[in-house]
Amino acid sequence: MLVIALLAATGWLVGFSSVLATERVTVSGTRLLSVDGVRKAAAVPIGLPLVRQDTTAIAARVAGLAPVDTVTVDRSWPNTVSIKVAERTPLVAIKTSGGYQLVDHAGISFETVSLLPAGVVDVGIAADKVPLLADAGTVVSTMPNALRAQVASISADAPDSFRVHLDSGLVITWGSADESALKGQVALLLLKQKPKAIDVSAPHSPAVR
Repeated sequence: MLVIALLAATGWLVGFSSVLATERVTVSGTRLLSVDGVRKAAAVPIGLPLVRQDTTAIAARVAGLAPVDTVTVDRSWPNTVSIKVAERTPLVAIKTSGGYQLVDHAGISFETVSLLPAGVVDVGIAADKVPLLADAGTVVSTMPNALRAQVASISADAPDSFRVHLDSGLVITWGSADESALKGQVALLLLKQKPKAIDVSAPHSPAVR
């Protein structure tokens, strides 16, 4: 009977008393988002026993914020819900009348800014072409930094029709996003020949003119 009473008391203490109730919500990992904005979206019930917090539901609410790539929600005993977010990193951007829509590795547009951020490449691809935007992100993220620094924009109207436009005016026919790391290395080497155009769509047999 004593054991049963102790178990019942422990269950009440953990699940229903105010001793282990939620008092704080901590947020980490924000850059674009504000801590208060994440807290508001999380809508964590303050005063609810920590063990009864629905961490899956909290995470789903935070994941609904456009800049959030991934989110982790943990119980930090005795009284805290901890929320850790990883925000989307822009790789390419779509120019609009209101500025630039930033797009991440998955082809997701998540924020509009007035100026193109350093290292982010302008692409002539519509926002609803998510797979194509994801491929553009692959092209940009895998090319050598020395080449990326020369890129003015990227265009494509099909998965195998990527073209990389350099600041110099030279156009690199890229083809698909496959083997983009190799294509970038080959293109950088071929630029030393000062060509008028480069085709690395077949990186093992590139062409220049």
